[in-house]
Amino acid sequence: MKRVYSSLNSMLVDNMANALEQEGIPCEVRNRNARSAIGELPISSVYVELWVDDEHAEAASRQIEAAIHSDEETSQGESWTCSQCGESIDGSLAECWRCASAGSEDTSDDEAEPIFDAVRSLLGRYQIQILAALGALACMWWLS
Repeated sequence: MKRVYSSLNSMLVDNMANALEQEGIPCEVRNRNARSAIGELPISSVYVELWVDDEHAEAASRQIEAAIHSDEETSQGESWTCSQCGESIDGSLAECWRCASAGSEDTSDDEAEPIFDAVRSLLGRYQIQILAALGALACMWWLS
């Protein structure tokens, strides 16, 4: 067995394990509960680790490297300004976090977009967010 990835963040290790398993590479996550010993043990010994068989190590390393680079490319992007509300938006987002309008580079003809535009014009900038929150609360109440 060979260690191909390690991190303090167990969610990252689990994501890498899922990516390897989807490619047919069997793997094993170790030290999942070692984080509780932070402060008692050296930090390097409490990392969550991803291990694979020796014959799969090279393919697993390539897959992990590709996943890391695709995450870096996805998270980077040019910031843009929302044409509806003027908010400055991070390049990793496709929609405005404030008013939910599509990014400036998105020119898709979504059938629901005219409905949202009409509702936005009727209710104003912030009332849609309030209505969405009230709808979520009503759903949670109904499910309980």
